[in-house]
Amino acid sequence: MPFMDPYAMPKHHLQAQVSLKLFLKNAAGHILVGVMPEDACFPGFYDMPGGRMEIGEFNEPIQKIIEREVREELGTEIRYRLYPVPVAFGRHCAVGKDGKEWCVMQIYFEADLIDGEPTLSSEHVELKWVDVSTLPLEEHFASAWLEAVRMYMGRTIKFR
Repeated sequence: MPFMDPYAMPKHHLQAQVSLKLFLKNAAGHILVGVMPEDACFPGFYDMPGGRMEIGEFNEPIQKIIEREVREELGTEIRYRLYPVPVAFGRHCAVGKDGKEWCVMQIYFEADLIDGEPTLSSEHVELKWVDVSTLPLEEHFASAWLEAVRMYMGRTIKFR
């Protein structure tokens, strides 16, 4: 494949970061969420475990990237079963402190907690298990996260 300089790409092509996220479910079917800190783009709103691909990870197996993110955000004491087919996506653009716009495409996977207890990291101020089917979604999720939860709920409700 010939090398393409991303800065020489036509101006109408969006450059976006990729974030891999999890709908991690416990035995009760509740989803693990982290509460975003005050310095996040949506303080107090819910986030799901996972994060952006790092430089050099593009050709790595998706499962390996998700495993890295889970270790960083939830610790090494949990075991889970990852289902390798995406179940939802979300899109988010914002303006950074430097005044430049940046965009993220979030790709969501589903996983079942097998055992262990997630450990709070500096990424969130609190972790909690929630039943998303009982939440007023707009009060707890914003932007890409809201888009993804709505897509996930539409999918899961059809198969219940």
